[in-house]
Amino acid sequence: MQGTSLFIGGEFTAPSTGIANFAIYDLVRNTWASSGVPALQPASGASVVVRSISTSTAKANAVIVAGSFAQAGSLQCHAICSWDVVGKQWNTLGNGIQGDIASVAYAEVSHRPFLSVIEILMYCAE
Repeated sequence: MQGTSLFIGGEFTAPSTGIANFAIYDLVRNTWASSGVPALQPASGASVVVRSISTSTAKANAVIVAGSFAQAGSLQCHAICSWDVVGKQWNTLGNGIQGDIASVAYAEVSHRPFLSVIEILMYCAE
C-alpha cells in the first residue's frame, strides 16, 4: 500500500474490468485504477503470476513487482519491474531475471540499500 493505493498481485482477473494479475485499487474512491497501467505480459507458452509487491526503500514512489512475466506493457521486463507511482510507468531493474521470482527482500550494505531476490524458480526443458 502506498498513500490511498492498494497494490494487488497474483493470478487473477478483476470482473468487468479487464484487469489481471496486477491491480491498483483506490481505497478512497473505491475503484480500480483501470487506465494507465500497462498489463504484465507472459513469456511464450507461460502465464503471468505476480508473487511479490513491495515499496522500494531506495527510491520514493517506486513499487517493486516480481513474479513470472516477460514484459510490462511493451517494456521488456523479465520477472521484476518497478512501477513509478507518480509517473505512472513501468521501469526496468537492470536486465531483469531469467526465471521466476517467489519473493524479494531488502538489505543495507555500507548504508546503501539494495534489493535481494530471494528464491528464484528456474525451469529446465528436457
